[in-house]
Amino acid sequence: MKAILIFWAAILLSGDRIYLTSGKEYLGRLLRITEDSVYFSVGDSTLGFAIGDVASIDFKKKREGDDWKEVGDITDTLLLWALSRDISNFKGTGYVNLYRLRRIIVGTDTSVIFTLRRMVRITGERGKGFANRSFIFFPDMEKVSLNFARAVLPDGRIVSIRDNAIEDVSVISRPSLYDRAKRRKFAIPGAEIGSLLDYSYSVRREKVTPDRPFYYDLSMGDREPFLKDVVEVVVPAGFRILHKEEGIEGPDSTFKGDSVLYRWVLTVHGGFNAEPLMPPPAYLLPRLTVGMPDSFEGIMRRYRKLVADSSDVPSEFIDRFKGIADRDSLLIDVYTWIARNIKTVPLLADRFSHLPFSPATVLENSFGTPLDKSFLLYLTLRKLGYHVEYVLLPDRSRGGLVEEVPSLSQFRSALVLLDDTLYLYPADADADMGYIEPNFQGVEGLTLGGKLVDIPFLKGKSEMDSFHIKVHLAGEGRAEVRLREEARGKQALRLRELRVLSPEEKKKRVEERLSELFPASELQDFSLGNLSDLSRPVVLEVRFVLDDFYRELGDYIFFRPPGLNYSAREAALEERKLPIYVEEGSWIRHSYEIEIPEGYEVEYFPKSANYESPLQKYSVAVKAKGGKIFFEDSAERLPGLFDRSSYRDFKYVVGKMSDASKSWIVLRRTDNLKK
Repeated sequence: MKAILIFWAAILLSGDRIYLTSGKEYLGRLLRITEDSVYFSVGDSTLGFAIGDVASIDFKKKREGDDWKEVGDITDTLLLWALSRDISNFKGTGYVNLYRLRRIIVGTDTSVIFTLRRMVRITGERGKGFANRSFIFFPDMEKVSLNFARAVLPDGRIVSIRDNAIEDVSVISRPSLYDRAKRRKFAIPGAEIGSLLDYSYSVRREKVTPDRPFYYDLSMGDREPFLKDVVEVVVPAGFRILHKEEGIEGPDSTFKGDSVLYRWVLTVHGGFNAEPLMPPPAYLLPRLTVGMPDSFEGIMRRYRKLVADSSDVPSEFIDRFKGIADRDSLLIDVYTWIARNIKTVPLLADRFSHLPFSPATVLENSFGTPLDKSFLLYLTLRKLGYHVEYVLLPDRSRGGLVEEVPSLSQFRSALVLLDDTLYLYPADADADMGYIEPNFQGVEGLTLGGKLVDIPFLKGKSEMDSFHIKVHLAGEGRAEVRLREEARGKQALRLRELRVLSPEEKKKRVEERLSELFPASELQDFSLGNLSDLSRPVVLEVRFVLDDFYRELGDYIFFRPPGLNYSAREAALEERKLPIYVEEGSWIRHSYEIEIPEGYEVEYFPKSANYESPLQKYSVAVKAKGGKIFFEDSAERLPGLFDRSSYRDFKYVVGKMSDASKSWIVLRRTDNLKK
């Protein structure tokens, strides 16, 4: 009881609403708390409540509109306008965006205030989730305010948010060194079909800094329909800004006293429906980027100064690699050590900092962000005499680099470029040396020297997953199979995760992998190779049995190549409305060696063929020789963004791949065996 009294006493100064277990609530002022009672001032009266009858107390400042109880109380003309909108033409939606305003005000002291207001009408069951909102801020340099959050219910009543529906949480709390960004989460009450949700928040940044420059990358519109979307930027007269519009017209600009107002407006955006292999929203919605006049050379000139004091690598760390004379072996050892021994903190630059910690800090703590690890690798290899570049990376899923508005804020991570040919991204302890996360492939990066360089898509052998499969028909429908899989790229990453598991856990995971590829398989034994060597493909060798693999009908045996599991689901639509987006390339190759039982010959197998589309290639080659059937195929998926006009060819190729999975191989008993 004493702890409760201390807690309540600590918040006496700011209370204003009491909620009882009976469901009643009172707006007033908390007067005092005793061991068994709470005293509350309501108007001219003082009310006393037993502590057991009090559900909760909100201690908060009064927000705009908190005293509105029904539509007739509303004095906000914008909200009244939104309530009057007819949205009956929008069918099959979860919600309809009625209005959004994002206003950015830049002060003469370079402070920046960002304010958002948004109103939506919930129209379907899936739209109820819109009530759970959040935004990111940095308490060390920003102050935030949830101005209001409310719902106008279908019956005209208004409910406003309570403080117990608002929570600030760390984006990442451990390790504490990286606990900088916070996420303010809040749940708007009254989210039911027909409700209008209306909320607003503000973020004030005290000043623009080199690490956090003035820059905003804003999508306009939404997946769901939009009636009106507005962006306003207010700057002091004489303050220049850069802006780039994609899919939206340039701004109207007007002078307002000592300021200039830039205004962009999007009206009646229809939204879009989900499709397989659809691009991220950044490629489907109008995009607006706003920043200060700058150049990439100038950005990196300042960046080099900012990291200059953090660029020394401890000599004892360099000494760790003494005695390794072979340059290739030395490179592999350094890369592997940093990838494996520095635990990755899963934070990108926009959630922490664009400036890496010093090598000494990263090594002392044994953890770092992808940015930190790449910086450590860059400095170490440079110290050891390698020709390397440190390259900042924008995120392809966010639309990639906007060259017209140079800003450090466009970059989210970094890699090391060795000899202009090898790209090293040591973020993941189990990824191939040379593997890059998909979001950072196919973008323009920025070197420490201020030069833009192309970061390629990974494709070809760097993404190959190859299978060599030997099949012996053992009788009674049973097949004995030997598999050798050589995995690179994404699949190698998945298999290397097994290196830290116990033998029993490894076996279980291999059985799961086997059942994915060969349903109804029975594992006999397996081995894994190159789990610790990040420079070579992972090798999985498996011996297993397939029951009911083939059928005997009279003089004939029928079976399909095992493990050929292509699906046409991605091409199920007759036509597409959206472009095709392949996040990460892949290349799968199967090489089958199938023994023909004695006394049988080939009656039928699929024809060799080759099919191509801009994003999908497939080939198959089949022959019989020396008592065996050799069946080889290759399926290569190319990464990138493809126009929807590519869909017809893609659909055709994927259909042929699916047909190959269903194709039969037929053996016929020979006359000699009959006699």
